Amino acid sequence: MRRLSHEYVKNLFEKEGYRLLSEYKNRRTKIKYRCINNHVRYMWPADFKNGIRCAECAGLVKKNINFIKSEFAVEGYILLTTDYINAHQKLKCICPNRHVYNMRWAMWQQGHRCAYCAGIGKPDIKFIK
Repeated sequence: MRRLSHEYVKNLFEKEGYRLLSEYKNRRTKIKYRCINNHVRYMWPADFKNGIRCAECAGLVKKNINFIKSEFAVEGYILLTTDYINAHQKLKCICPNRHVYNMRWAMWQQGHRCAYCAGIGKPDIKFIK
């Protein structure tokens, strides 16, 4: 495979509205870029050449606890969990009706909300007594 020049790679990115933020060295070194939505990321030059674009624009970047907390807050929920691992982790939260329960981020994304408010949650011990 022939070596690509910095100018060639730069033009490849600029044709798509991307801006190269680091010098192209070789095909084994990731390059830093800014996409059209101002996300700053790194990628392999060959990936861009093969049609792969900004992972953040495509929604492929792992969410962080602050993002999840803000998504819960939009609907009046309070997130009590302080560390986020992945979409299948149980997150402790409080719904607008003050029910404390656990919810996975994957379920939240599918539109699931408080099971107690929906009438399908397990009753509390105090409620049974």
